[in-house]
Amino acid sequence: MIIVGNIISKESLTGIPNNFTQSTEITTIDVPTIIIGWQLTKTLFPEASILKKKIKDNLYWTFSTTEKRNNFEIDLKKFIEKSYKDFIKGIKFLNIDPIIHKINNTDELILKIKNLATGFAYLYDDKVVYVYHNSIIYSIDLEQLEFIGFDRTKVFDELKNTMELDTDIKTLHKFKNEIKYLDIRYIPYLIFKNATKNITPSHIC
Repeated sequence: MIIVGNIISKESLTGIPNNFTQSTEITTIDVPTIIIGWQLTKTLFPEASILKKKIKDNLYWTFSTTEKRNNFEIDLKKFIEKSYKDFIKGIKFLNIDPIIHKINNTDELILKIKNLATGFAYLYDDKVVYVYHNSIIYSIDLEQLEFIGFDRTKVFDELKNTMELDTDIKTLHKFKNEIKYLDIRYIPYLIFKNATKNITPSHIC
């Protein structure tokens, strides 16, 4: 399971996405962390200010449901959304459009694809392949390739041979919690993070 945030609370909370740990104490703040309850916050961090919800980088607090429920609900929702945004922060997106990038034929495109060796890819709806490599998500529209006269099968075979390509529809269900907050195109990044593998830097366009 990919963890994008920590929630520290003395009370049991419901409706929290599975990508968040729930604990009564802080062990690490390597991902965004929020403390629920002003009293608990003051106990853990006496220097915290009731006027500032941010204690320090990656560490926040909000009121508990018994202190100020409305504030709690608003702040927790914002924290969850921010945690997912932080998770994909720095990830760029590039559409490999042969027309825009002046890629003249199938063989030229395949040479570009070879630069993505060791990348992680996902085939979505049998139409688009998303590839994560070196902090960039590349989009390859197979239907567009076919439309402009490229050899779709040859390109797809090269993708399968060059990188780890996931074509399983069940992957959408596997990452259903993440997809509620992130776009489909981030699936190969989720696969990469789940596999905890390193990728060699490379750019193709």
